[in-house]
Amino acid sequence: MFIFILTGIITTAFLLSIYCLHAYLKAGGQKLVWWKWVLSILWMFMTYIVFGFIGTSIGEGSSGAALRGGAFFMIFVIAGGVLFYRFILPRGAKAKK
Repeated sequence: MFIFILTGIITTAFLLSIYCLHAYLKAGGQKLVWWKWVLSILWMFMTYIVFGFIGTSIGEGSSGAALRGGAFFMIFVIAGGVLFYRFILPRGAKAKK
């Protein structure tokens, strides 16, 4: 039962973050075109898979694999997040700050 509640909370957080990204880009005068939708959903799905891997590894009792594998895969998630930031957010966001 706990896993269903946790999955619902994480999925809701991901969907809420996509909605907030859409609202942020709309306020900045930029459209969220199809490839930006696909990129954001893929990045969030990748993050979801990494946390699933870590949780499954801990549940199986191999915390070393969770640590090493989680750190290895998290590098790709962070790199994807940086690319996500560079390609999705408007160029004027850095100049306004």
